[in-house]
Amino acid sequence: MKHAAKINFLYSRLRSGPLAFLFTSTFLFLLGLSAAKATSTPASSGYVFRGTVVKLHASTEGIPLEPRTAVVRVDEVLSGTEGVGNFKGQEVTLRLLPKEKVKEGDSLVFSTSPYTYRKTAGFTELSSHPASQSALLTQQIARDKITLQDRSTQKRLVDADLVVVGTVGETTMAKGVPAPQEEHDPVWFQAPVRVESVEKGKSDLTVLTVYFARNNDSHWAKAPKLSQGERALFLLHTDKAQAFGLKGYFVVDPSDVRPLEERDRVHALILKLKP
Repeated sequence: MKHAAKINFLYSRLRSGPLAFLFTSTFLFLLGLSAAKATSTPASSGYVFRGTVVKLHASTEGIPLEPRTAVVRVDEVLSGTEGVGNFKGQEVTLRLLPKEKVKEGDSLVFSTSPYTYRKTAGFTELSSHPASQSALLTQQIARDKITLQDRSTQKRLVDADLVVVGTVGETTMAKGVPAPQEEHDPVWFQAPVRVESVEKGKSDLTVLTVYFARNNDSHWAKAPKLSQGERALFLLHTDKAQAFGLKGYFVVDPSDVRPLEERDRVHALILKLKP
């Protein structure tokens, strides 16, 4: 019981509240910078929304007033809701760029990164675009996300020992693993994955043991959490086996489990790998 209680405690830490927002905000900010550099499309960076300037030289409740802050109403969110939330219809504080020339009532698409969450949210402007370009930017963001995802997937494919299509069986706590001691312990769970096809590598096994980190704290929040009946593409790795004394395969990166609709894209990426 003590073992289970500790796992539940670790699993629930930082799942919600201001700390979770701040951890996620930091991640999205870094992701936004990476996206902007990789795609040269500012609209793909961080939290992107179409908003109306409500009041200049102002801030929302709980957020300190700064020389360049303004209150902006979020009319539509184009990208970045994962983990941060959808602020559509709400007023947020926006740190405007020094070069930004706006008037109260102006409607623009803002590319931003979140910097604080108190009673309300605060965002830093990275760039802006005319509101009339909202539909075009939405399409561009979708294309950029695919490009970024494919790059991430390709990196994981290089080191993957095995790539399979399969279905997850019952998930259980990993056997032979010491009880978690620290907040950032992975809390390994295991699941049998029934193999339908092998996309990369060689294996004659019809069922594979796959380990995943059940802990949902800031360190492991993005790691795949397998569920019984889940059918997907699995990019399997053995690099954690020796360190944790477990025999089998691991999925630890968000790109290690991909939906089946990406099968053709993943197969194309596999073909591009050097022999």
